[in-house]
Amino acid sequence: MSDVVRRGDMYRWEIVRAVTEQRVFGIVRSAGPQEALAAAEAVLDAGLHAVEVALTTPRALTAAAR
Repeated sequence: MSDVVRRGDMYRWEIVRAVTEQRVFGIVRSAGPQEALAAAEAVLDAGLHAVEVALTTPRALTAAAR
């Protein structure tokens, strides 16, 4: 799993910098939080630095909190 997910202690400016430098981020939509978390981990493992869990995903905030 990516350091971005594990740390959880990034400052807002660090997140903005990571997204700005890469200029792209993954957007995950899924059937539930477990699937969203698995998809987000796959996107991060593929090399992206930021992932959005769409709020159209059921219990999306549960997935985003992890």
